[in-house]
Amino acid sequence: MKRETTATLGIILLTGTLLIGGCPGSNFLFAGLTDVRVEIFNDTDFLIVPDIRFGDDDGDVTAFFTGLFGGDKLATGSLNSGEFIEFTFACDELGLVFAKESEQRLFNEVIGESDQTDGIQRGEEFECGDRIQFRFIGSFEDFDVLVTVNGRVVD
Repeated sequence: MKRETTATLGIILLTGTLLIGGCPGSNFLFAGLTDVRVEIFNDTDFLIVPDIRFGDDDGDVTAFFTGLFGGDKLATGSLNSGEFIEFTFACDELGLVFAKESEQRLFNEVIGESDQTDGIQRGEEFECGDRIQFRFIGSFEDFDVLVTVNGRVVD
């Protein structure tokens, strides 16, 4: 009887450890709760070429240099009118994200260029588990990007 109780207790402890994430790569119970989603939505009537940059550190010095030198660029390609694309990051992979001068095009000619947005920093404007959206709006000289975190405008 004692042997069965000890074995059952051992199985319960092992299962609990795996579910809570005691083994590397076994954090499947909480997957998605700590991810950060970055969405890009073309809410214009024309093709756009988004230029979304990011860095993995949220420190002020790193944010400054990422903003100055561009950081890594999301592989968005071009988006037709009404198209949407989403990227998912583990929380520690995204410390800063911003839109550089993105383009709006008609017949492959640039007809509008958005201003660069401020950097959105983890711990300041967003946290783990949040949804960041870059929504491109307007046309020609009124082409711009609206940045929200969980539906709240931040830039």
